[in-house]
Amino acid sequence: MKAIELLKVSQSMINALKNANLGLNDTQYIELFDEYTDGQACGLKTSYLVASLADKYQISERKVYNLLKKFKNDCKIPAP
Repeated sequence: MKAIELLKVSQSMINALKNANLGLNDTQYIELFDEYTDGQACGLKTSYLVASLADKYQISERKVYNLLKKFKNDCKIPAP
């Protein structure tokens, strides 16, 4: 498969990701969000979870908060 063919097949999904303010690099933080929701289900405090996730993923606490906000947002996908 050529690169242009892959882009054509994926064009609508890529546009939906762009409209939702999501990037391809955000996939590396899916596990971070899962760990956050698991920790909350266990009753851990948000500030503790954010600090430990920031340390584990070697990113700032601000970045963790931004990712959590981004991942919690509802996606509004326009009809074709």
